Amino acid sequence: AINQIHKAIGKFQGILLNGLTGSGKTEVYLQAMQPVLKAGQQVLVLVPEIGLTPQTINRFKARFHAEIVMLHSNMTDVARLRAWQAAQTGEANIVIGTRSAVFTPMPRLGMIIIDEEHDLSYKQQDTFRYHARDVALKRGFDARCPVVLGSATPSLESLHLASEKKLIHLHLTERAGDAEFAQIRLIDLRGKKRESGLSMQLLDAIETRLKAEEQVLVFLNRRGFAPVLLCDSCGWQADCPRCDAHLTVHYTPRQHLHCHHCGYQSRLPTDCPECKSVNLLPTGTGTARLEETLVARFPDKPLIRVGRDTTSRVGSWERIYQRANQAGAAILLGTQMLAKGHHFPHVTLVAIVDVDGGFLSVDFRAPERMAQLIMQVAGRAGRGSKAGQVLIQTRYPENPLLLTLIRDGYHAFAKQMLTERRQALLPPYRHAVLIRAESPSTAKTEAFLNAAIAALKAQIDESQNEAKHCFEIWGPIPAPMEKRAGVFRGHVLIQSRDRRLLHQLIDPWWPALWHIPERRGVRASLDIDPMELS
Repeated sequence: AINQIHKAIGKFQGILLNGLTGSGKTEVYLQAMQPVLKAGQQVLVLVPEIGLTPQTINRFKARFHAEIVMLHSNMTDVARLRAWQAAQTGEANIVIGTRSAVFTPMPRLGMIIIDEEHDLSYKQQDTFRYHARDVALKRGFDARCPVVLGSATPSLESLHLASEKKLIHLHLTERAGDAEFAQIRLIDLRGKKRESGLSMQLLDAIETRLKAEEQVLVFLNRRGFAPVLLCDSCGWQADCPRCDAHLTVHYTPRQHLHCHHCGYQSRLPTDCPECKSVNLLPTGTGTARLEETLVARFPDKPLIRVGRDTTSRVGSWERIYQRANQAGAAILLGTQMLAKGHHFPHVTLVAIVDVDGGFLSVDFRAPERMAQLIMQVAGRAGRGSKAGQVLIQTRYPENPLLLTLIRDGYHAFAKQMLTERRQALLPPYRHAVLIRAESPSTAKTEAFLNAAIAALKAQIDESQNEAKHCFEIWGPIPAPMEKRAGVFRGHVLIQSRDRRLLHQLIDPWWPALWHIPERRGVRASLDIDPMELS
């Protein structure tokens, strides 16, 4: 793999480095960079999470006697300016940063590396929309340098490009050292007794590992104490007044209800507003509830919770990571932040509390993201000298996609998903543009989208014969969460097999929409290659 990357130095080449979790992708990056740095050129390294930046920078500093700077949103404005200037002047040899670092000016750019290229956080979802992976490939083309896309679970888009020979596909098929990939087993939750969402089988497995002075990672991608507050007498549920969503129960830093979509907060009620009953039950499980349960069950074992609630302060992630790397029994509990490339050498058991939501979502990309998350989290187990195990709880153990993933691996899963996408005429076999519109009125939102479709169809009718049959228009349809933050949202999805024709259609049409009467009082945005249909 290293030799193949070295051959691409000095010219543009997209390279997909596809290695198992723990297979040594970072070591490949380090060795691939050496001749670039030796020639006096600069290297740009993108990582998906701020928490990965210090970890990555420490490995690079240990290897290279070079000027290394980092760029991410948690830095002060002064620190970011200094790092940006060091890159712009060429003083910095290596720039390590998150999504927006892809725009850093570097006069001697010789290589770009995108770690965990599949990660959704590389897509800027609002305001100025872009995908850092696509921008990096364009920068590599302009600078005539290789762009390395690294992942254990590549995006279906990248795998499709590799199958069409538009990316060189390199494989790392073995884990570094003597480590073996963890054994994965499903736990059928149907009819089983559970404690805060944890089956007795899972709790017993956790206890066994802790008694052996090993570490356990418990993963649940749901913040808060409970996702719903329910009245046991009349069935009332605490809903957000501004969104089509339930309010999440939080007990820290104070007792309150919180909407994770718009930020609305209110006090935790003492009785039901409908029937005045005091039988209010926090229903469902979030990471805070799991923490309470695990601390009560294993009071003598340290529990380290990782999530947005515990890593917002400067330096907090570094302290958590340092504590997790100490030997001895401990429980790591967290959300998807735990899945992203971190090395926990003492974790031997990974417990995934719930995967069903990802396979039952209305978003066609959701199964892909859930599969990536499962394999990435599973990759945290057994990275040291001891064998690892992964236990996954599900109510649908016969789900064919889940079984393919567990039995045959991510590539078999991806192959099956690509077949389904091709049959359904979905990306990457179609190029898509999503129009999002919102206003305080459902009627206004729908009227604007209908006017937009009418203008689009008129433009298609005026186009050449080549273009007339190249487009599919879906909508207008309500967004999956129609009401959010007090406005009503709708979508129009435009697809084409020809990206060039799609862009030629959009270029004159979109600016013209800003002048139609239906546009008044409506906010609208255009998303090229949307990653989420929310």
